[in-house]
Amino acid sequence: MQSSNINLSYTVRGLKLRIIYYSKFMPLAFWIYLFIPLAITELCRILKITNLNMPLPLWVNLEPTTKCNFNCITCSRISLSPSRLNKSLSFNDFKHIIHEIPQIKRIHMQGLGEPLLNQDIWKMAKYANAKGIKLTTTINGSLINPQNVDNLLKYFSGIAISIDSVNEENFNKIRIGGNYRQLIANIRFLLERKNRLNAKTIIISNYVVTHLNFSELEDYLKFCLNFQLHSNIDEIKNLYCPYQRQYKEETEFIKESRKFHNKIVTIISKYKKVFEKNSLYLNYESIYKRKKICFFPFITCFISFDGFVAPCCMRQDPAAINFGNIFKTPFKKIWNSVKLKMFRNTLIRNLPNIVCDNCPD
Repeated sequence: MQSSNINLSYTVRGLKLRIIYYSKFMPLAFWIYLFIPLAITELCRILKITNLNMPLPLWVNLEPTTKCNFNCITCSRISLSPSRLNKSLSFNDFKHIIHEIPQIKRIHMQGLGEPLLNQDIWKMAKYANAKGIKLTTTINGSLINPQNVDNLLKYFSGIAISIDSVNEENFNKIRIGGNYRQLIANIRFLLERKNRLNAKTIIISNYVVTHLNFSELEDYLKFCLNFQLHSNIDEIKNLYCPYQRQYKEETEFIKESRKFHNKIVTIISKYKKVFEKNSLYLNYESIYKRKKICFFPFITCFISFDGFVAPCCMRQDPAAINFGNIFKTPFKKIWNSVKLKMFRNTLIRNLPNIVCDNCPD
Protein backbone atom coordinates (compact mmCIF):
# COMPACT_ATOMS: atom_id res chain seq x y z
CA MET A 1 0.00 0.00 0.00
CA GLN A 2 2.84 2.36 0.82
CA SER A 3 4.38 1.92 -2.64
CA SER A 4 0.98 2.58 -4.23
CA ASN A 5 0.60 5.80 -2.23
CA ILE A 6 4.06 6.94 -3.31
CA ASN A 7 3.18 6.34 -6.93
CA LEU A 8 -0.13 8.21 -6.62
CA SER A 9 1.61 11.06 -4.84
CA TYR A 10 4.12 11.41 -7.64
CA THR A 11 1.36 11.13 -10.23
CA VAL A 12 -0.51 14.12 -8.74
CA ARG A 13 2.69 16.01 -8.04
CA GLY A 14 3.99 15.30 -11.53
CA LEU A 15 0.77 16.56 -13.12
CA LYS A 16 1.00 19.76 -11.07
CA LEU A 17 4.61 20.30 -12.10
CA ARG A 18 3.79 19.63 -15.76
CA ILE A 19 1.08 22.29 -15.69
CA ILE A 20 3.49 24.78 -14.07
CA TYR A 21 6.17 23.90 -16.62
CA TYR A 22 4.00 23.99 -19.72
CA SER A 23 2.06 27.07 -18.59
CA LYS A 24 5.25 29.04 -19.15
CA PHE A 25 4.91 28.62 -22.89
CA MET A 26 1.20 27.82 -23.37
CA PRO A 27 -1.54 30.45 -22.96
CA LEU A 28 -4.22 30.19 -20.30
CA ALA A 29 -6.83 29.54 -22.98
CA PHE A 30 -5.02 26.30 -23.81
CA TRP A 31 -5.51 24.99 -20.28
CA ILE A 32 -9.13 26.13 -20.13
CA TYR A 33 -9.90 24.33 -23.38
CA LEU A 34 -7.87 21.28 -22.34
CA PHE A 35 -9.98 20.99 -19.18
CA ILE A 36 -13.00 20.04 -21.31
CA PRO A 37 -11.64 16.78 -22.80
CA LEU A 38 -9.97 15.90 -19.49
CA ALA A 39 -13.29 16.37 -17.68
CA ILE A 40 -15.08 14.31 -20.32
CA THR A 41 -12.48 11.56 -19.94
CA GLU A 42 -12.96 11.37 -16.17
CA LEU A 43 -16.74 11.49 -16.53
CA CYS A 44 -16.59 8.58 -18.97
CA ARG A 45 -14.54 6.59 -16.46
CA ILE A 46 -16.79 7.34 -13.49
CA LEU A 47 -20.06 6.68 -15.32
CA LYS A 48 -18.64 3.99 -17.65
CA ILE A 49 -19.76 5.97 -20.68
CA THR A 50 -18.55 4.55 -23.98
CA ASN A 51 -18.92 5.40 -27.66
CA LEU A 52 -18.62 9.12 -26.96
CA ASN A 53 -17.08 11.42 -29.57
CA MET A 54 -14.05 13.27 -28.20
CA PRO A 55 -13.13 16.84 -29.21
CA LEU A 56 -10.23 16.99 -31.65
CA PRO A 57 -6.88 17.25 -29.85
CA LEU A 58 -5.27 20.54 -28.92
CA TRP A 59 -1.81 19.04 -29.11
CA VAL A 60 -0.12 16.10 -30.78
CA ASN A 61 3.25 14.38 -30.79
CA LEU A 62 4.62 14.46 -34.32
CA GLU A 63 7.57 12.52 -35.71
CA PRO A 64 9.78 14.69 -37.94
CA THR A 65 12.12 11.87 -39.00
CA THR A 66 13.44 8.39 -38.34
CA LYS A 67 16.98 9.49 -39.21
CA CYS A 68 19.33 9.49 -36.24
CA ASN A 69 23.02 9.93 -35.61
CA PHE A 70 22.79 7.98 -32.32
CA ASN A 71 22.02 4.33 -31.59
CA CYS A 72 20.88 4.53 -27.96
CA ILE A 73 20.39 1.26 -26.10
CA THR A 74 17.05 2.38 -24.61
CA CYS A 75 15.53 3.37 -27.98
CA SER A 76 13.08 1.19 -29.91
CA ARG A 77 14.26 2.53 -33.27
CA ILE A 78 15.98 -0.80 -33.92
CA SER A 79 12.55 -2.41 -34.29
CA LEU A 80 11.62 -0.32 -37.32
CA SER A 81 11.41 -2.10 -40.65
CA PRO A 82 14.18 -1.14 -43.13
CA SER A 83 11.56 0.52 -45.33
CA ARG A 84 10.79 3.06 -42.59
CA LEU A 85 14.34 3.84 -41.47
CA ASN A 86 15.98 7.15 -42.37
CA LYS A 87 12.79 8.73 -43.69
CA SER A 88 11.46 12.22 -42.95
CA LEU A 89 8.20 14.13 -42.82
CA SER A 90 7.91 16.51 -45.77
CA PHE A 91 6.94 20.15 -45.43
CA ASN A 92 3.80 19.58 -47.52
CA ASP A 93 2.75 16.67 -45.32
CA PHE A 94 3.37 18.82 -42.24
CA LYS A 95 1.01 21.47 -43.62
CA HIS A 96 -1.56 18.77 -44.41
CA ILE A 97 -1.52 17.58 -40.78
CA ILE A 98 -2.12 21.10 -39.49
CA HIS A 99 -4.94 21.51 -41.99
CA GLU A 100 -6.52 18.27 -40.73
CA ILE A 101 -6.36 19.39 -37.08
CA PRO A 102 -7.21 23.10 -37.43
CA GLN A 103 -7.64 23.90 -33.73
CA ILE A 104 -4.21 22.53 -32.78
CA LYS A 105 -2.25 24.76 -30.39
CA ARG A 106 0.87 22.75 -29.63
CA ILE A 107 3.01 20.21 -31.46
CA HIS A 108 5.75 18.25 -29.76
CA MET A 109 8.34 17.24 -32.35
CA GLN A 110 9.77 13.88 -31.37
CA GLY A 111 9.93 10.29 -32.55
CA LEU A 112 12.32 7.52 -33.49
CA GLY A 113 14.89 9.92 -34.88
CA GLU A 114 16.69 13.21 -34.28
CA PRO A 115 14.34 16.10 -35.24
CA LEU A 116 17.16 18.40 -36.36
CA LEU A 117 18.05 15.94 -39.11
CA ASN A 118 14.87 16.85 -40.97
CA GLN A 119 16.00 19.33 -43.62
CA ASP A 120 12.62 21.08 -43.56
CA ILE A 121 12.49 21.55 -39.79
CA TRP A 122 12.88 25.34 -39.94
CA LYS A 123 10.28 25.76 -42.68
CA MET A 124 7.89 23.70 -40.54
CA ALA A 125 8.71 25.71 -37.44
CA LYS A 126 8.22 29.05 -39.16
CA TYR A 127 4.93 27.89 -40.69
CA ALA A 128 3.59 26.56 -37.37
CA ASN A 129 4.52 29.70 -35.46
CA ALA A 130 2.82 31.83 -38.11
CA LYS A 131 -0.34 29.79 -37.44
CA GLY A 132 -0.07 30.51 -33.71
CA ILE A 133 1.06 26.98 -32.91
CA LYS A 134 3.60 26.52 -30.12
CA LEU A 135 6.38 24.02 -30.81
CA THR A 136 8.38 21.92 -28.37
CA THR A 137 10.89 19.22 -29.18
CA THR A 138 13.09 16.47 -27.75
CA ILE A 139 16.60 16.33 -29.22
CA ASN A 140 19.86 14.56 -28.45
CA GLY A 141 21.78 17.84 -28.31
CA SER A 142 24.55 16.81 -30.67
CA LEU A 143 23.50 19.11 -33.51
CA ILE A 144 23.19 22.40 -31.63
CA ASN A 145 25.53 24.83 -33.35
CA PRO A 146 26.01 28.55 -34.14
CA GLN A 147 24.07 28.15 -37.39
CA ASN A 148 20.84 26.84 -35.81
CA VAL A 149 20.87 27.91 -32.17
CA ASP A 150 19.02 31.18 -32.75
CA ASN A 151 16.31 29.38 -34.73
CA LEU A 152 15.92 26.84 -31.94
CA LEU A 153 15.36 29.61 -29.42
CA LYS A 154 13.14 31.61 -31.78
CA TYR A 155 10.74 28.89 -32.92
CA PHE A 156 10.62 26.42 -30.02
CA SER A 157 8.93 27.25 -26.72
CA GLY A 158 10.48 24.24 -25.04
CA ILE A 159 13.53 22.11 -25.78
CA ALA A 160 14.19 18.81 -24.01
CA ILE A 161 17.69 17.37 -24.32
CA SER A 162 18.19 13.68 -23.62
CA ILE A 163 21.34 13.09 -21.56
CA ASP A 164 21.05 9.75 -19.64
CA SER A 165 24.57 9.96 -18.20
CA VAL A 166 26.98 12.54 -16.80
CA ASN A 167 29.88 10.14 -16.92
CA GLU A 168 31.74 10.36 -20.21
CA GLU A 169 32.56 6.65 -20.47
CA ASN A 170 29.07 5.53 -19.54
CA PHE A 171 27.43 8.15 -21.76
CA ASN A 172 29.27 6.82 -24.77
CA LYS A 173 28.12 3.28 -23.93
CA ILE A 174 24.46 4.19 -23.43
CA ARG A 175 24.11 6.83 -26.14
CA ILE A 176 26.14 5.12 -28.81
CA GLY A 177 27.36 7.53 -31.46
CA GLY A 178 27.30 10.49 -29.12
CA ASN A 179 30.18 12.58 -27.83
CA TYR A 180 29.79 13.57 -24.19
CA ARG A 181 32.19 16.49 -24.21
CA GLN A 182 30.58 17.94 -27.32
CA LEU A 183 27.12 17.58 -25.77
CA ILE A 184 28.15 19.48 -22.64
CA ALA A 185 29.71 22.22 -24.78
CA ASN A 186 26.51 22.42 -26.85
CA ILE A 187 24.29 22.68 -23.76
CA ARG A 188 26.49 25.41 -22.33
CA PHE A 189 26.41 27.26 -25.65
CA LEU A 190 22.60 26.97 -25.89
CA LEU A 191 22.12 28.33 -22.37
CA GLU A 192 24.57 31.17 -22.92
CA ARG A 193 22.86 32.12 -26.16
CA LYS A 194 19.46 31.95 -24.49
CA ASN A 195 20.60 34.34 -21.78
CA ARG A 196 22.18 36.72 -24.29
CA LEU A 197 19.01 36.85 -26.40
CA ASN A 198 16.79 36.91 -23.31
CA ALA A 199 14.83 34.07 -24.95
CA LYS A 200 11.82 32.61 -23.13
CA THR A 201 12.45 29.06 -24.33
CA ILE A 202 12.34 26.48 -21.51
CA ILE A 203 15.34 24.12 -21.54
CA ILE A 204 14.87 20.77 -19.86
CA SER A 205 17.07 17.71 -19.50
CA ASN A 206 15.75 14.16 -19.85
CA TYR A 207 17.27 11.27 -17.89
CA VAL A 208 16.05 7.69 -18.40
CA VAL A 209 17.05 5.71 -15.31
CA THR A 210 18.20 2.12 -15.72
CA HIS A 211 20.50 -0.20 -13.77
CA LEU A 212 23.28 1.06 -16.07
CA ASN A 213 23.14 4.68 -14.88
CA PHE A 214 21.35 4.62 -11.51
CA SER A 215 24.64 5.15 -9.68
CA GLU A 216 24.97 8.55 -11.40
CA LEU A 217 21.51 9.85 -10.51
CA GLU A 218 22.65 12.20 -7.74
CA ASP A 219 25.55 13.45 -9.85
CA TYR A 220 23.10 14.09 -12.68
CA LEU A 221 20.77 16.10 -10.44
CA LYS A 222 23.73 18.16 -9.21
CA PHE A 223 24.69 18.68 -12.86
CA CYS A 224 21.20 20.08 -13.57
CA LEU A 225 21.36 22.38 -10.57
CA ASN A 226 24.78 23.60 -11.66
CA PHE A 227 23.54 24.34 -15.20
CA GLN A 228 20.15 25.59 -13.94
CA LEU A 229 18.33 22.99 -16.04
CA HIS A 230 14.82 21.75 -15.48
CA SER A 231 14.78 17.95 -15.35
CA ASN A 232 12.55 15.02 -16.22
CA ILE A 233 13.51 11.73 -14.55
CA ASP A 234 11.96 8.75 -16.26
CA GLU A 235 12.34 5.17 -15.10
CA ILE A 236 12.87 2.97 -18.15
CA LYS A 237 9.62 1.94 -19.89
CA ASN A 238 8.93 -0.99 -22.16
CA LEU A 239 8.36 0.56 -25.57
CA TYR A 240 7.32 -2.78 -27.07
CA CYS A 241 4.05 -4.67 -27.00
CA PRO A 242 3.98 -8.33 -25.82
CA TYR A 243 3.48 -9.57 -29.39
CA GLN A 244 6.66 -7.87 -30.64
CA ARG A 245 9.80 -10.01 -30.73
CA GLN A 246 11.84 -7.48 -28.71
CA TYR A 247 9.38 -7.45 -25.79
CA LYS A 248 10.82 -10.36 -23.79
CA GLU A 249 14.40 -9.14 -23.94
CA GLU A 250 13.33 -5.62 -23.01
CA THR A 251 11.30 -6.97 -20.09
CA GLU A 252 14.39 -8.67 -18.66
CA PHE A 253 16.36 -5.43 -19.01
CA ILE A 254 13.59 -3.54 -17.19
CA LYS A 255 13.45 -6.09 -14.36
CA GLU A 256 17.08 -5.34 -13.57
CA SER A 257 16.36 -1.62 -13.55
CA ARG A 258 13.28 -1.95 -11.31
CA LYS A 259 15.47 -3.26 -8.49
CA PHE A 260 16.55 0.34 -7.89
CA HIS A 261 13.04 1.82 -7.81
CA ASN A 262 12.83 2.54 -4.06
CA LYS A 263 16.27 4.13 -4.05
CA ILE A 264 15.28 6.29 -7.01
CA VAL A 265 12.22 7.54 -5.12
CA THR A 266 14.38 8.37 -2.10
CA ILE A 267 16.85 10.38 -4.17
CA ILE A 268 14.10 12.26 -6.02
CA SER A 269 12.44 13.14 -2.71
CA LYS A 270 15.74 14.45 -1.40
CA TYR A 271 16.28 16.78 -4.36
CA LYS A 272 12.74 17.93 -5.05
CA LYS A 273 12.79 20.85 -2.61
CA VAL A 274 16.30 21.81 -3.71
CA PHE A 275 15.04 22.18 -7.28
CA GLU A 276 12.00 24.15 -6.11
CA LYS A 277 14.22 26.56 -4.16
CA ASN A 278 16.14 27.15 -7.38
CA SER A 279 12.86 27.73 -9.31
CA LEU A 280 13.51 24.58 -11.31
CA TYR A 281 11.07 21.95 -12.51
CA LEU A 282 11.84 18.35 -11.43
CA ASN A 283 9.37 15.83 -12.78
CA TYR A 284 9.57 12.15 -11.97
CA GLU A 285 7.88 9.53 -14.12
CA SER A 286 7.29 6.63 -11.74
CA ILE A 287 6.41 3.01 -12.58
CA TYR A 288 2.75 3.08 -11.52
CA LYS A 289 0.41 1.13 -13.77
CA ARG A 290 -1.15 3.72 -16.05
CA LYS A 291 -4.00 2.02 -17.82
CA LYS A 292 -6.72 2.99 -15.34
CA ILE A 293 -5.74 6.66 -15.30
CA CYS A 294 -4.20 7.20 -18.74
CA PHE A 295 -5.77 10.10 -20.64
CA PHE A 296 -3.54 10.20 -23.72
CA PRO A 297 -5.81 8.42 -26.25
CA PHE A 298 -8.63 10.76 -25.21
CA ILE A 299 -6.89 14.10 -25.71
CA THR A 300 -3.82 13.58 -27.90
CA CYS A 301 -2.00 11.11 -30.16
CA PHE A 302 1.28 10.31 -31.85
CA ILE A 303 1.55 10.82 -35.62
CA SER A 304 4.44 9.14 -37.43
CA PHE A 305 6.41 10.75 -40.24
CA ASP A 306 4.35 8.77 -42.74
CA GLY A 307 1.00 9.69 -41.22
CA PHE A 308 0.04 6.75 -38.99
CA VAL A 309 -1.95 7.71 -35.89
CA ALA A 310 -0.96 5.86 -32.70
CA PRO A 311 -2.29 6.23 -29.13
CA CYS A 312 0.80 7.78 -27.55
CA CYS A 313 4.54 8.33 -27.81
CA MET A 314 5.24 4.99 -26.10
CA ARG A 315 3.80 3.17 -29.12
CA GLN A 316 5.53 4.95 -31.97
CA ASP A 317 5.88 2.06 -34.39
CA PRO A 318 2.67 1.72 -36.48
CA ALA A 319 3.48 -1.96 -36.94
CA ALA A 320 2.62 -2.39 -33.24
CA ILE A 321 -0.64 -0.42 -33.35
CA ASN A 322 -2.24 2.38 -35.35
CA PHE A 323 -5.76 3.67 -35.94
CA GLY A 324 -5.36 4.82 -39.52
CA ASN A 325 -3.32 7.15 -41.69
CA ILE A 326 -3.96 10.91 -41.72
CA PHE A 327 -2.75 11.11 -45.33
CA LYS A 328 -5.37 8.60 -46.46
CA THR A 329 -8.30 9.21 -44.11
CA PRO A 330 -9.62 12.50 -42.70
CA PHE A 331 -8.35 12.90 -39.14
CA LYS A 332 -11.86 13.54 -37.83
CA LYS A 333 -12.86 10.06 -38.95
CA ILE A 334 -9.78 8.47 -37.38
CA TRP A 335 -10.15 10.36 -34.08
CA ASN A 336 -13.66 9.10 -33.42
CA SER A 337 -13.48 5.87 -35.40
CA VAL A 338 -14.91 2.63 -34.10
CA LYS A 339 -11.39 1.25 -33.64
CA LEU A 340 -10.22 4.16 -31.48
CA LYS A 341 -13.48 4.27 -29.50
CA MET A 342 -13.11 0.57 -28.73
CA PHE A 343 -9.53 1.23 -27.63
CA ARG A 344 -10.67 4.02 -25.30
CA ASN A 345 -13.40 1.75 -23.99
CA THR A 346 -10.77 -0.72 -22.70
CA LEU A 347 -9.30 2.10 -20.61
CA ILE A 348 -12.69 3.33 -19.36
CA ARG A 349 -13.85 -0.15 -18.31
CA ASN A 350 -10.41 -1.62 -17.61
CA LEU A 351 -10.96 -4.35 -20.19
CA PRO A 352 -8.13 -6.50 -21.60
CA ASN A 353 -5.88 -4.48 -23.88
CA ILE A 354 -2.56 -6.09 -24.74
CA VAL A 355 -1.10 -2.75 -25.82
CA CYS A 356 -1.71 -1.07 -22.45
CA ASP A 357 -2.21 -3.79 -19.83
CA ASN A 358 1.41 -3.92 -18.71
CA CYS A 359 2.35 -0.28 -19.28
CA PRO A 360 4.96 0.92 -18.40
CA ASP A 361 6.47 -2.57 -18.02
